[in-house]
Amino acid sequence: MKNPKKPNRNKPGLPPTQLPGRPMENDWLDNVDLLKIFHLSPRTLLRWRKDGLVHSKIGRKIFYSTKSVEAFLNRYSHGGTPEQA
Repeated sequence: MKNPKKPNRNKPGLPPTQLPGRPMENDWLDNVDLLKIFHLSPRTLLRWRKDGLVHSKIGRKIFYSTKSVEAFLNRYSHGGTPEQA
């Protein structure tokens, strides 16, 4: 018997950072969420953390508030660098 496919969390028509059932305010995402939402490599996410993406680490798991992700992306949205922000 085949395993049923997991539902696709990214539905057409939604902004890439908003997942169904997950409001943007006061929500937390983990590495897997960000990798899937933005189609990033793990190395890029590591670079983003080194460039100032605010995160919290609990044990070996890293979490990001949606507000910190949004603020980080807004800094870079106009071609800026952390030094220019």
